[in-house]
Amino acid sequence: MPDMKLPPIESGSQNKQWISNSSFAFVPNDEQSLFITSPLRSKMRLIQGDMVDGIKQGDMVNVVLETFDNKGRKRMFGGDFFLAGMANTKLRKSTAGKVVDHRNGTYNIYFYAGWSGQANITVTLIHPREAVEWIETVYRPQERSNIWSGFFKRNKTEEKCVCYILSSSTWKDVCEYKNENALGKTLFACDKPKNLSCHDLLTISGGIAFLKTNVADLLKKYETRYLFSRPYLWTKVRGSPMLVNIQESNDTLQHEINAPPCKPDLPLSISEGFWENITSWKSLTCAARHWMPDEAISCLQGKRVYLLGESTLRQWYDSITKLFGETIQKTSKHHPWTEHHVWADPIENTSVVFRFHALASTSATIHFWNQTFVSDYLDKLDTSECNIIIVISLSYHFPAWTLHSYAERVLHIRQAIVRLKARCPDIPVFIKGSHPREHKNLESHVHSSDWTLFSMNTFLRQVFQGFGVIFIDVFDMSLSHLSPNNVHVPKEVIRQQIDLFLSYVC
Repeated sequence: MPDMKLPPIESGSQNKQWISNSSFAFVPNDEQSLFITSPLRSKMRLIQGDMVDGIKQGDMVNVVLETFDNKGRKRMFGGDFFLAGMANTKLRKSTAGKVVDHRNGTYNIYFYAGWSGQANITVTLIHPREAVEWIETVYRPQERSNIWSGFFKRNKTEEKCVCYILSSSTWKDVCEYKNENALGKTLFACDKPKNLSCHDLLTISGGIAFLKTNVADLLKKYETRYLFSRPYLWTKVRGSPMLVNIQESNDTLQHEINAPPCKPDLPLSISEGFWENITSWKSLTCAARHWMPDEAISCLQGKRVYLLGESTLRQWYDSITKLFGETIQKTSKHHPWTEHHVWADPIENTSVVFRFHALASTSATIHFWNQTFVSDYLDKLDTSECNIIIVISLSYHFPAWTLHSYAERVLHIRQAIVRLKARCPDIPVFIKGSHPREHKNLESHVHSSDWTLFSMNTFLRQVFQGFGVIFIDVFDMSLSHLSPNNVHVPKEVIRQQIDLFLSYVC
């Protein structure tokens, strides 16, 4: 057999030329690329369509976004998570864009032109497809991401142990705490204390520090920190802001046409609405209106309003009770803010109750045995008179739960609502959706991702449709307000959420 002569292994143009002329199955790539959508290389353009006279007030503004990687190569897949807004800061007008993903690297983004004059369109890449997939396939399926510190005490003996949520993994030597009516097969568990009983658990407290450490460890383990760093995190797409001019229109505008009444299971709108000014939101979904305090008092007269969830509903509690004014006689009872607030107006026979849900991710100390699960609370409600309004929030303390455990909790709440409606068929029940929040560090974009909050809204809308439950969608309202994103939105935004709520009630 003749000797086979191999070319010398060397660098340089000769070696590259030999490789290019060979029939090898692989060719080395000297240009390193992650093939991830780059907001700095992606392109956006305005589609005029049949608007030969330009964009007019009342039109839908259509922007096409084509995504490219950092080497300028066209992306052929969708799944990137973008948020978009259109605003005129001088006029204090703004709206959010509705992003349509064609799953081929191209997106359409639609904005309602609710005013005339100039408008700036900004499109921001929140997470590329690969970051979304990492959250969904690596972070969220992992149990023990949400950690609490459990404080055990009996007499003078004290111990602290780590506590967490369990549902599908294996475990031993832990304290198990069950509530099948609220959690199904999901458990709250703590490492067993050395010298105390599981019954000696007194308080729990969580907090961002636990979540942050867990995420940092995971990103290091999987070497994926780059997915949640710029330019792949919260970076404006090239061409933002894009200036458009909106002309006045002599036609009847969409937002001046009578919208359908606010009721359950309304179809999704291409635009939820726009801010007419910094304090006034115009809904395009239904015939929501602005309520004066005396009208709101009349609407809620004789009603018992129950707000069950977290601190965004505590803001609702503050806003609703403020509508009744300082001159009206009322009684109020406040427990620690993570537990229970009760307000009553004996003149109008109106009461408002805020109750913090169980197993909240908060640094505040929570008395373990005094917590309230929404399912249990609804089952125990006095329904001798069906003068009840229920509002439930199920978002901000759950992004670090596994989807399985979160779904179990949500589905058991659904069953409790079905039982409640069997007793009082006509009472209004609301599920309040989430909105984008602030992020103080990289890890927050994982454990409290805006993508997760957005996808939760989609899930909740699906779970609670079809049996009279009302989904209050406030994502676009909050996103498009001219204030920075924050889990606790400004009071004027809360006031507009209350207006939308009242438009469904009365």
